[in-house]
Amino acid sequence: MNYSDSLKRKSNVKFDFAEVYRTVEQYDSVQQNLPEDQRDNWIKRKLILRGIELNKRYKNNTHEFGDSFVAFFNDNFSTALFFLMPLFASLLKLLYARRDFFYSEHLVFTNLLLQISSTCRAR
Repeated sequence: MNYSDSLKRKSNVKFDFAEVYRTVEQYDSVQQNLPEDQRDNWIKRKLILRGIELNKRYKNNTHEFGDSFVAFFNDNFSTALFFLMPLFASLLKLLYARRDFFYSEHLVFTNLLLQISSTCRAR
């Protein structure tokens, strides 16, 4: 792929999922044959099952997954920042606990930081 082809695409993100297991049944049978202490924990199991599902959905077209992931991220970024704003303000309150700032002042400052970062991101 040359430079002009990459400009024609919406994004240049490509994801490759490890194809260790092709089906859920294959993964389950391998896990059942392992001793109890060597089996995957619940979070690794969820990640592998999600990888199998994504491999089935996007098969050999990892660019399509990259495009859909970038579109989903761009669509929901501002919503995530809005809901995380009180968390950021609480973090600032903890960092500046010895100063005489109110929580509302931290919330206003966090809002200002998020607006500046979103403006820089949009350019």
